[in-house]
Amino acid sequence: MKKADMLVTAAVLAAALAVCLALWVFRAPAGGEAVVSRGGEVLAVLPLDQNGVTEFTADSHPFAVEVSDGRVRVLRADCPDQVCVRTGWIRYGGQSVVCLPNRVAVEIPRGRSGADAVSR
Repeated sequence: MKKADMLVTAAVLAAALAVCLALWVFRAPAGGEAVVSRGGEVLAVLPLDQNGVTEFTADSHPFAVEVSDGRVRVLRADCPDQVCVRTGWIRYGGQSVVCLPNRVAVEIPRGRSGADAVSR
């Protein structure tokens, strides 16, 4: 590899790192609430500034959603694979946790402007 090739490679890597860092720094902030829905029907809107656990039962399928320190997660669910529980905490607009067997979704809506980190 020639010296010029190494410089070009280093410049490309530096640019890629800068883009990744900018996307991380300018993430869309949370909308201030989490929407819990099942099959498209909204079950609850949970403010992210009020810590607590909320229990739900939808078609005899119990699950619990926890809000803590501006973030939310599915704490318990009776689905067999537990993907929704293992997804863990979400806190930014546009993120969601989905339980396909129970048709449950917990999502944090994007801000009202609809802008994301790229379009800002």
